[in-house]
Amino acid sequence: MAARSFLMPIFSPRRYLPPFYPVRRDDISLPMRLLTAAERDIKSISFGCRMCGNCHLQETAFACPMTCTKGLCGGASPEHCEVDPSRPCTWYMIYRCAERLGIQDRLLEINAPIDGSRAGRETRLDALDKRNLLDKVYVLAALVRLKSARAAHFMANSVPGVKIPDVFIRRMDEADGKDGQQEAGAAIALETIEKLQATQVIAGRHIMAVHWEDIVPRLVTEAGLPRPAA
Repeated sequence: MAARSFLMPIFSPRRYLPPFYPVRRDDISLPMRLLTAAERDIKSISFGCRMCGNCHLQETAFACPMTCTKGLCGGASPEHCEVDPSRPCTWYMIYRCAERLGIQDRLLEINAPIDGSRAGRETRLDALDKRNLLDKVYVLAALVRLKSARAAHFMANSVPGVKIPDVFIRRMDEADGKDGQQEAGAAIALETIEKLQATQVIAGRHIMAVHWEDIVPRLVTEAGLPRPAA
């Protein structure tokens, strides 16, 4: 399967990372295996598909959003990818194809276009409000909690499209040792969740663990977030 990573898809940009196929292989009948294999081969050649099971091709003008290097980062441009200048911007290609097909409205079902030149000065909610879209979409806010000062500096300085307030970085720097930095990160996360809960247009919170899964139950409990019904 590794050889497939060298194929150039017909309708999507080449993949930034080697493909990974998470499709289930256990308890699948032989006809379903054959059908899945045929689907995988056709979609791999056409769209660079890796069978993620969450296909949005019909909303993204048949250009696979999973070929993007890091997700809609706010740096979309007609010139090149913000992360890898040697490749085209996936989301610009998606919008260009959607515009040609007249289906730009479908992009609102998954992402609203953001002006990357205003990164750090204009929030995504500001961008949605300016376009009169706040009452037309459900906003799921993603929260990446900070585990260490080193991680905070890395994200702020080395990850395109990421903006961490200076006050958060100072709090992480001033925390005492590993345990102190983790507590500072947890406190920042809880404060951020509280602000998100007070923002009416936020329909949900997505706590991203990123190698710190143990903190998630604590954040859910201390923030008073509702748990799924058993």
